[in-house]
Amino acid sequence: MHIIPIDPIKTNRKDLKLTQEQLANKINNLIASNLTKVEISKWESGIHKPCNDYIFAMAKIFDKNPIQFYGKVQEYHNAWKSIRRQVYEENNKQ
Repeated sequence: MHIIPIDPIKTNRKDLKLTQEQLANKINNLIASNLTKVEISKWESGIHKPCNDYIFAMAKIFDKNPIQFYGKVQEYHNAWKSIRRQVYEENNKQ
């Protein structure tokens, strides 16, 4: 059994009652990017990790310490990476 990590992006987004699309728009306004809700979804599900620019933009939106928020996003991503590796190893045991 794997313990599912707590997602700091989704948790903070929901605390502010933002949709994924609204968060993407707020980030786009801060750093002039073309982010979509699809990419937010990939971050929240642990499929992709946001680049530093996006992490620090979210820290500003969520009013969080950027370094601490960066650490939480890194922990979340690393936990999912570890789970995927363990599942792969379990499924490929001989």
